[in-house]
Amino acid sequence: KLHGVCINVEASKNKSKASTKLHVGNISPACTNLELRAKFEEYGPVIECDIVKDYAFVHMERAEDAVEAIRGLDNTEFQGD
Repeated sequence: KLHGVCINVEASKNKSKASTKLHVGNISPACTNLELRAKFEEYGPVIECDIVKDYAFVHMERAEDAVEAIRGLDNTEFQGD
């Protein structure tokens, strides 16, 4: 959960092969780019992190790190109450 809400993390279709783009759903309005970036950086380098309303796109440098982030974060609580 992120701010008390379970987040959903999945691979997103990506035109560029320079990074692996992840779709992160169910983002709390209180979540910041810095908080989300820091969480994903536990799994590897993050190139870009953009929150759009209640979802976000996180671009990971390496595909294998993105896979680990999905395994580690999908349907988990992040900063829950």
